[in-house]
Amino acid sequence: MFRRHHSHLRHSRRNFLRLSAATAAGMLLRDSVAHADAGGGHDPHPADLPEDAAAFPLGVAAGGVGTDGAALWTRYAGSAPLRLVVWRADGADESTRWRQVLRHDAGETQGAANGAPLLVPVDHLTPHGEHRYAFYVLEGGKAVRRSRVGRFKTAPADDALVPVTLGATCCTMNGIDQRVLAAAGSRRDLDALIQLGDTVYADGSKTPADYRARWSDNLGRAGYQALRASTGLFATWDDHEVDNDWDPETVEPSKLAAARDAFFEHMPICREEGCPDRIWRKQRFGRTVELFMLDSRSERVRSATPKKYLGDEQMAWLKQSLKGSDALFKVVANSVPISTFPTMFANSLKDRWETFPEARTEILSFIEGENIPGVLWLSGDFHMASIGRVSPRGPGSHSLEVLAGPGAQIGHPFVAWLNGNKQFDWASTTNNVTSLRFDPSKNHVEIRYHDEHNKVFHQAAYRRRASTGFERA
Repeated sequence: MFRRHHSHLRHSRRNFLRLSAATAAGMLLRDSVAHADAGGGHDPHPADLPEDAAAFPLGVAAGGVGTDGAALWTRYAGSAPLRLVVWRADGADESTRWRQVLRHDAGETQGAANGAPLLVPVDHLTPHGEHRYAFYVLEGGKAVRRSRVGRFKTAPADDALVPVTLGATCCTMNGIDQRVLAAAGSRRDLDALIQLGDTVYADGSKTPADYRARWSDNLGRAGYQALRASTGLFATWDDHEVDNDWDPETVEPSKLAAARDAFFEHMPICREEGCPDRIWRKQRFGRTVELFMLDSRSERVRSATPKKYLGDEQMAWLKQSLKGSDALFKVVANSVPISTFPTMFANSLKDRWETFPEARTEILSFIEGENIPGVLWLSGDFHMASIGRVSPRGPGSHSLEVLAGPGAQIGHPFVAWLNGNKQFDWASTTNNVTSLRFDPSKNHVEIRYHDEHNKVFHQAAYRRRASTGFERA
C-alpha cells in the first residue's frame, strides 16, 4: 500500500468500477491496484520489443510517487490487451541491473481502445528506488509491442535524511518550442518534477472535447513526451487550464467541470475518494523535504469579507501541515507568486495574493508567529524566473520565493526592473526547467536554472535559517 500519504489510492474493485462506469472516449479509466513482487512470470526486455508510438500517442507518465508506489499513466489507441511491466534497478551495471518486479494485465482496455487515458496505481515497491516501466501490447497473451519506457524514483523512507532534487516548470503554451522540456527529459538526477500550472493553454474551450483536444495537442509533442516519461510528476493548475484569469464565482459550471475532468484525465493523479475535485495535497521525501501542492485558483472568493484566496479547509490544512511537519525543508508549490512586485507589474495585480491581503498576511504571519523553519515558496505564472524575498519588509521579508520556468513561453517584458531591486537577487526571461537540490548535510538548497541545452545559466545557494526563512549561503 502507499504509506499513509497515498491512502486515497486504495480503492476496492467495486469502487473502481463505480468511478469508471462511463467508458466513453476520453474518460479516464482507473485500473485496480497492482502489487509489486506478485509473481506471475517475466516478460521480454523492452529493448527486444518495438515501440508503437501510434498506439500510445501521448507517451507515459508517473504521478503520486510515494515511498512504495506510484500511479502509472498512458493513453492507448489500440484494441489488443495491455500489460504493465515495472523494473527496479538493483545494481550499478546498466546492462544487468534491472529486475522485473511487477507485471499487471490492465483491466479495462476496451474503453482505452477508444483513446481513453488509463491510470494504474502500483504499490509494494522499494523506498528510494529507481524504477522503469512500460505498457506492453499483447497478442495471444504474448508481448509484441510497447509504449516508450518511463522512469520514476520512489521517495525515501519517512525518516531518511538524504539529498533530494526536485525540478519545476510552468507556462508551456501550445505551439511554443518545447526544446527546454525535451532537454530536461534527458536528465536522470530529478527525484520528481513539479508542474506549477498553465501546462496547456485551453483558453476559449467550452466542451470536454475542446479541452481534451488542447491537452492532446500539447502533450503529444516530443518535448512533453520526453519530460513526462523521465521522472515522477506532481502538478497543480493555474488559469489557462480553464480560461485566462477565470473566476470561480463567475465561470460557467459546465465549462469548469469539463476543464477539471481534462486536467485529471491527462495528469497521472488519482482523484481522492470523497473529494474527487481536490487538487491540493502533500508528499514527503524523507525528513529532507515535504511538498505542499496548493490549488490557488478554484477556491478564491472575492465576494467574501475578507476575500479568500484559499478555501477555509485548504488554509487550515496548510497551516496545520506546515506546523506539524518535521521535514527540514517545506516547499509550498503555488501557481501564482505570493511575493509583492514593483508597480510596473500592476497589470497582473488582481490575479495575485497581493489583492487578497488578509489571506496573504494570515499565512505569512502564521509561519513567522509559529517560528516554522525551512518554508520555501515555489511559484510560476509570471513567464519569468526569479529568486527573492516574499516582502521587502514585514511578514515575508525573510521568506524565499523561487519562480520556476517558463518552460515554453514569451518572457515577461518588465523583468529587467527586478534586477537591481533589493528585494530580488536575480531574474530572467530565459525559458527553463528549474532544479532545487536540498542537502540536509549542508542545511541549504541549491537552485539551478537549465536552458534548452540543459546548460545551467544561473545558480545560487540559500541556507535555511534556524528561525523562519533563508539567507544566501
